[in-house]
Amino acid sequence: MKVILSGYEGSKQILSASSYLLKKYLKGFDVYFLNYGDYTGKLHTGTYVSLADKQENGAGQWSTDIREYLETLTNDYIIFGLDDYLLTGFDKKLYDSIDLIGVDCVKLCAEANLDKTYSCTTQYTIWKRDLLIEILRQVRTPWQFEDFGSPILNKMFKTIIHVPCLQYPSNSCLSTKWSGVRLEGNEHDKDEIEKCLKQAENI
Repeated sequence: MKVILSGYEGSKQILSASSYLLKKYLKGFDVYFLNYGDYTGKLHTGTYVSLADKQENGAGQWSTDIREYLETLTNDYIIFGLDDYLLTGFDKKLYDSIDLIGVDCVKLCAEANLDKTYSCTTQYTIWKRDLLIEILRQVRTPWQFEDFGSPILNKMFKTIIHVPCLQYPSNSCLSTKWSGVRLEGNEHDKDEIEKCLKQAENI
């Protein structure tokens, strides 16, 4: 299944580390990192996709750029999320047990918020592609996707299930609330992550 991870120019610093963890834990998946401008760093797995030379209008253009990219695909289902969640584990047996018949989206995070207030999330989720596109038409930013997209999704009465097969800290590793990259919860891979981050600094 295609894994579509959305980022912004500031998240390029973690792409090498993120791709290292995806190669380690999510083998066999077709990963795409959506971002802006060029990327000259190392990817251990996956493909870098530049949506535009730069992100016009900041986060306000986010939903349009993602939607237009998704409209070029033909897959019925994709895995979608932001690129700033650093994996710590994957239960392939549990993932393989997922039955998508009659299902519209599957929350994959072990610590997923199951409250309907956040039924629509930017964390790793299997989405019916057409449904994701429809919600993206009605919002602009990642925050609106969760805050405004959730009541939109709830009104659609779509089937949402939770299969907690992906492990990673539920908080993003990047935020304006702290400096640098937050590695709390990623202690097991900390040395390799820090090596990837240091290499990114030297590019």
